[in-house]
Amino acid sequence: MRHTDLKNFGTAIDEQGSVFTPPTLHWDGAISKVDAQSGKVLQRLVFPAKSAKKATQRVREVLWHGNELYVGRVADPGYISVVDTKTFKLKTEIKNAGKWVTGIIYSPVTERIYAANGSGEILVINPRTHRIEKRWTAGDGKEYLFLNMAEDPSTGRLFVTDDSKGKATLVFDERTGKVIAATGDSLGIKFDAKRNEIFISQRESKRVLQLDATTYAVKNSWSFEQNPNSLLIDRITIPCM
Repeated sequence: MRHTDLKNFGTAIDEQGSVFTPPTLHWDGAISKVDAQSGKVLQRLVFPAKSAKKATQRVREVLWHGNELYVGRVADPGYISVVDTKTFKLKTEIKNAGKWVTGIIYSPVTERIYAANGSGEILVINPRTHRIEKRWTAGDGKEYLFLNMAEDPSTGRLFVTDDSKGKATLVFDERTGKVIAATGDSLGIKFDAKRNEIFISQRESKRVLQLDATTYAVKNSWSFEQNPNSLLIDRITIPCM
């Protein structure tokens, strides 16, 4: 365990093992590069405020891809700060990203970055141009606050969670951008390709569910005294929180 000078929320790791982390609920909008062995902060970038009266918006999710950090900003309208990890300077901003940028992942299938937001959109971003090329929605007229995502590369499915407004886990077809299936509410989500299973956390019910990734039937359920949040699958495919 390593401690830094600020409380952290979310991490990203590059190929050299450098850890990038934003401070939790820290309205200065900073991002730190941390040595994983010593816990020492090597570099810190503080993003400029948008105005003199309003501090910069906090960070919820960070993605490392191609020597760049994609830093999702919880704002209305939301945006994504793109940081060059070699110079550790702000490279550009992806604007008009909807209300509150939440989850961010990279798809090796489409070679695009997906960003979820509180407006119920999945933004399809070209990492070469930093442009939003498409905006996927559920298309059913309901309100959603998308949070986290997981991908099944072999079938081109994108799993998207919502544990507040829509209270559902939606399955998007990456080829069409359309919803092809839906199951119960979830917060955290992981896909296990080896076993063709999905693990989801449900905060309100204090459960973690193990689903068949083809039928979406519940295979196992674990209950906890506390509210489960994020998930991680270890080498023997047991979900860890």
